[in-house]
Amino acid sequence: MMDSAPNPVYAAFPAYAGRARATKANGQEPVVWSIHFIRWVTGEAPLAQRRYLDAQGTWRTSWTDTKGVRRQADQGYSSLLDIWPELKRPLGSQVMQNQTFRTAIAGQHSFSDARTDFHLLFDTYQIHFTTDARGRKRNAQDPAKNKELFPAMSNGYVPFSAAANFIPASGGSNQWVCLLNGNTHKNTKFSSTAITKNFLTVRSITSTWSTDAAFAGPGGTVLLLDRSKKLYTVCPLSSGISADTQLCSTGNNIAVPDNIIVP
Repeated sequence: MMDSAPNPVYAAFPAYAGRARATKANGQEPVVWSIHFIRWVTGEAPLAQRRYLDAQGTWRTSWTDTKGVRRQADQGYSSLLDIWPELKRPLGSQVMQNQTFRTAIAGQHSFSDARTDFHLLFDTYQIHFTTDARGRKRNAQDPAKNKELFPAMSNGYVPFSAAANFIPASGGSNQWVCLLNGNTHKNTKFSSTAITKNFLTVRSITSTWSTDAAFAGPGGTVLLLDRSKKLYTVCPLSSGISADTQLCSTGNNIAVPDNIIVP
């Protein structure tokens, strides 16, 4: 029997948003990531919002890209199915009727393009969704078993509290994902036969820290969010990422921006 998920369930996943226009102060064009947050209450329509995080670790309420296009972060949650109505069909399929939402991860692709690519993970099934940079070519695939995404997992499902992508600081393709339960984690590859490790203790995270959502951040980092504390901590990664990679906190807990995590 599978353990019950908390209610509501929070999740987050990143996508490359582009580069911000340089300012007179520093002349740099920092990379900006769009971080999508999901709030899912069983029996209710899922909610989502998008925030922007730049390479310096600053949350931006608005910014202008190098083409002069102004971007505005969401100020609160709205219906996920209104944002991406293509998800209604796979979510309404028969196999999804008794599935509980667990977490979300970014899809396996290069983070050098402004494409949104993610997987919604449930008890035993997952749904893969992609959209191009302009949000016009959107595709939600039929539900597929989690073991098709993580064939190395002997149990075939992902009953975890959170998941985060491991993306090298140098960029490149995203292949490894960290699956978390509270303050422990295991690492596995997308669509590979990589051997998954047993749960590892997350270094420098106190035993009272409970990871409600996690996501890849800029510069080869993973950010862990604790909803009850309304804080997040930044975990830098080593240059080499493998099944043995461990999250290591900077020890600096930072307040979560307003409205991202709500009661």
